[in-house]
Amino acid sequence: MSRLRSLALAALLLGVATRSASAQIPRPEWAFDVGRTFAVVNDAGVHGGYDQGGFLVSGSALWPWQDRFRFGVTATAADLGVQLRGQTRTTSSGVVEDLGNFMQGHALAWGIGWRTDALGPKLGRIGRTYATGSYSFYRLTADSLGHSLAATSAVGVSAGAGIERSISPHMTLGLLAGGTWLSGNLGHFADAALAWHWRW
Repeated sequence: MSRLRSLALAALLLGVATRSASAQIPRPEWAFDVGRTFAVVNDAGVHGGYDQGGFLVSGSALWPWQDRFRFGVTATAADLGVQLRGQTRTTSSGVVEDLGNFMQGHALAWGIGWRTDALGPKLGRIGRTYATGSYSFYRLTADSLGHSLAATSAVGVSAGAGIERSISPHMTLGLLAGGTWLSGNLGHFADAALAWHWRW
């Protein structure tokens, strides 16, 4: 009986400690960026030619610290563009006809990593500035109509600057621009996005 009471007391103390610890940890701020990649430069042959850019989607869970910094995790999907190749044909009379450009493949970069934001000064009624940086693991894939052509992995470092404005006590909207540099001579790309943040 005494052992049962000891176990019940230990469970009660553990529950109280867990609840008080969770009460001290603030809820994260959710950040979502939707935009476009551009100025894509690829140095590796496996992805050479995918340079038109495309959509960009990013989601992050960020914990604030003293209204000066935000730390957390982030996940990103970036479209690097398609690879086009010109096609021709020779008729029976020997005339070469240009058939135009056809898509040969499509490249994507998927990343997950750590993100840090440093909040800057306010620009009057326009909003508050901030700088952002992340260190992520990326998986780059190339496919053609669902058929995998190539895949490789890389580490990526991203940096950017933005401005955000509160539109309610829980929500901010902003604009963000930056760039990502990939390891292993896989190149880099720039991006611009609309940022939406939600906090409790």
